Amino acid sequence: MRSNLDLLKDSVDMLSGKWADVIPTFFFYGILTQVFSEFLKLFLFFGPLQRGIFDLAYFALVAPMSVGIIIYSLAVVNKKDFSFNQLFIPYDDYLKTMGLIFVLSIIIIGGFVLFIIPGIILSLIFSMSLYIFAEDPQITIGEALRKSSELTKGYRTKLFLLGLIYTGLLILSVFTLFIGLIWLIPLFGITSANFYNDLKSSHRVKKIS
Repeated sequence: MRSNLDLLKDSVDMLSGKWADVIPTFFFYGILTQVFSEFLKLFLFFGPLQRGIFDLAYFALVAPMSVGIIIYSLAVVNKKDFSFNQLFIPYDDYLKTMGLIFVLSIIIIGGFVLFIIPGIILSLIFSMSLYIFAEDPQITIGEALRKSSELTKGYRTKLFLLGLIYTGLLILSVFTLFIGLIWLIPLFGITSANFYNDLKSSHRVKKIS
């Protein structure tokens, strides 16, 4: 299992010569899932109830792309063909994709409602569920959660520290007027996909030994 810094370095090397291809896809994903809904609200004069309904509807519309961007990232990391259209693959099985996202959301939000630390722990335990589902859409929701728990066992602190590195880099992007996010967001996506591949390799080695 590579160190977090080695994962970042290797991901930068992997993206060399591919930035012009991956940046538009990640930029579209980021804008549509994180920014566009807030932009729309500037022009839609909603009350609290209407705003809540709008947020839920918008989430239901774009949430499957969180699996699509993983499919895309894994294709880049595994040196397979990658394309913008991979963002929309999860919509082919919309109900199952949303089922997994809904269950994950309930588990993690429930953990944060209890206390912050249980929420963080649960998010780490089940962090690979969407990756597992992206690679094997036939898997059941329960199996995806179980496999994520198995894969991350022994590596949750390492995953948490990787998240802290992401947070630190995001804070530093303030000094670039957030322009650095154009490169950071794809880097995070590719690094996380590399982390997932390393987890799978380490898990196979453990099973053999």
